[in-house]
Amino acid sequence: MRAAATGHAEIGERLGAPAQLDGRASPLSPPPGALRSIRLYLPSIHRYPVGLYDRCRSAVAAHLGRPASDVLVTSGVDEALDLFLALGSSVRVCRPGFDAYTHRARVWGKRIVFETLCADWSLPATTAASAGADLAVVASPHNPSGTAYAPARLGELASEVGYLLCDETYVEFSREPSVLCARLANALVFRSFSKSFGLAGLRLGCLVGPAPLIAQLESRKQFYSVDTIALAGVLGALDDAPQLRYAIRAVVERREWLYRRLSAVDGIRAWPSQATFLLVAADGAARAQRLREAFTAARLSVHDCAGFGLDDHFRIAVGTPAENRRVVSAVRASSRR
Repeated sequence: MRAAATGHAEIGERLGAPAQLDGRASPLSPPPGALRSIRLYLPSIHRYPVGLYDRCRSAVAAHLGRPASDVLVTSGVDEALDLFLALGSSVRVCRPGFDAYTHRARVWGKRIVFETLCADWSLPATTAASAGADLAVVASPHNPSGTAYAPARLGELASEVGYLLCDETYVEFSREPSVLCARLANALVFRSFSKSFGLAGLRLGCLVGPAPLIAQLESRKQFYSVDTIALAGVLGALDDAPQLRYAIRAVVERREWLYRRLSAVDGIRAWPSQATFLLVAADGAARAQRLREAFTAARLSVHDCAGFGLDDHFRIAVGTPAENRRVVSAVRASSRR
């Protein structure tokens, strides 16, 4: 599959260049449609993006097959979390997981109820402690395991709390459908334009849910929290459907290629993923240290998951074909030492 055929360039393909695989951004350059749209709107940055916000909101809603009243465009997941957390005083969070949920909850003084995911990364059953939380946040696919949850299971979770926020940042890369198909009256979904759209630097996302709930959140939203450049970029990307399909297909194919090869290395466990990364575990601390040294020697920056409470685990983002080959070589080299 050639990137040149679609207008997408590969980032970091230069042989031996440092590979930043510790984040989860797209290895592809921004969609050409997004760049064209940004250039088109640059002369208007002396004005507030009032009409542009409404156009972007309508375009996002059309892309998701929902009315504009069901969508609220936000400044990334940060603003979305803050708006959601205002709906309650306590929040149920699963761990290990993305730490932004607990960070924002602590900033706003919310009571946090932690639930530990099962060994297979499935959602745990409700306990007496978690039953008291009036909010719940869950990512599907989950970070860092890449596990996706069925809408029916998320519906069960929604029935146990006042409001559910499902973070579907990676849903385009998943085989599980969006929980939006369940039409839950008390559920909000966060969707991102950072991953499949390749626009992480614009910090734009959206909340999707029942119109009355969206209207309630909109009344609390900051004025002009999303700028002209971000709105223009997403508008242009939405008009670039072939690029979006290519980006999703390319990442999924590379992810499966990487998973098959890492799974075949002795002393390494890789979990199947439905996101843009793989979670890999080394067989013991000594092997994990050799793996760190191999990554460093190969100039590969990956995410050490000790901060998630997962010792000897690493989250490796899907990169360019050349970067993925370097990952495989480094992992294999660590097993020979």
